[in-house]
Amino acid sequence: MVFLSDGKEQNVGKLLYEEVRRRGVEATYISLDEKDIGPCRGCGSCSGPTFGKCIQNDDMQEVLKILSASRTWVMVCPIRFGNYSSRAKMAQERTSTLGDPRYYVERGELVKQMHDLDAFFAVGVKDHCEENEKDVFLSLHRENVHIMNVNGEAFVVPTQPDPQSISHIAEVLIHE
Repeated sequence: MVFLSDGKEQNVGKLLYEEVRRRGVEATYISLDEKDIGPCRGCGSCSGPTFGKCIQNDDMQEVLKILSASRTWVMVCPIRFGNYSSRAKMAQERTSTLGDPRYYVERGELVKQMHDLDAFFAVGVKDHCEENEKDVFLSLHRENVHIMNVNGEAFVVPTQPDPQSISHIAEVLIHE
């Protein structure tokens, strides 16, 4: 299990990582705040000329190696306008190099199989999150899970979640 955490404004990713580790699950924590990760350029090189490898030489190369050895990814980030934070979006977009370069139609929609990935979870962090913004975040994650053709679930918590919330999310992550 790998935790990708944009935790600049909160400590939720670290709390979840520690709870999962306390329960005996092997996990890795990656602080996106400490990584130099550029946005996807949409050049298509990873599915063509440099098949499976991004042409950008930044910290995402190290992150991709760690992700490729994991069957479960957990994105923890602040919610921005119902979306992942910009730092989390950049990392998530760059994971496309780990997927099949071809899209195909399944259940009437385009999907892209991610190699050896079983589940992708998202934990959005925002105090006083409006219901419509929460719905947008949960819907975005459902669509990402569908496109990636994996299992997963999303959660929304405040910057200082209660221990029961952390415990519940850890339980879901472990038993997916």
